Amino acid sequence: QVEKTDRPMRLTVGVRDPDASRRHYLEPQVSGGKRPQKRFEGRMTGLLSRGEVLTPASGADLNRYGNVKKGSLQRILSNLKRQGDSQQNTTRRSARRNKGRATYFFSRGENGLSRGIYQRNGRDLKPIFIAFRSALYRPRFAFHETVRRAAAAKLPKNFRNALRMALRTAK
Repeated sequence: QVEKTDRPMRLTVGVRDPDASRRHYLEPQVSGGKRPQKRFEGRMTGLLSRGEVLTPASGADLNRYGNVKKGSLQRILSNLKRQGDSQQNTTRRSARRNKGRATYFFSRGENGLSRGIYQRNGRDLKPIFIAFRSALYRPRFAFHETVRRAAAAKLPKNFRNALRMALRTAK
C-alpha cells in the first residue's frame, strides 16, 4: 500500500560494511586518507611501530588479483609466532621436521635490510613485506558523483514503472 506523506522521498546509497565499527576498506579510495590496519598487520603488534603498514615486496607470492596468498600469510604468521591459536605456530620440533622449508623473520632495519618481513631459504633472502609509515591515499573513485548521476538518470523511470506495477497489482 502506498501512503501519501508530506515528507520528501529519500534514498541512501552507501558501502555496506558488516562490521560498522571499522572503516570500509574502500573508503580511503573514495574520500582519501589513511587506510585502516589490516588484520595481518594487527597480528604484528610489537614488531611494527605505531602507524606502520606492511606493503608486499618483490618476493611476495601474489594471487591473480595482486594480493598476497592466504597460505603465505599463514606460514609467515606461524613462523613469527603470531597465530591466534598458539598450536598453529612453528615450534623448534616442527621446524626440525620441515628442514628444507623456507623460514620467515622480521628485520628491524639492521644489517642493511629495510624494516619488514623476509624469507630465508638457505642463504637466499627475499623481501616479502616492507614496513612503511602509514600511506596516505588520494581519492581515486568518484563514488558519490557516480551514484548521484546514476540515480538522476534511472530513478524517475524505475520509480514510475514500480508505481505502475504496484497500482496494477493492488487489491
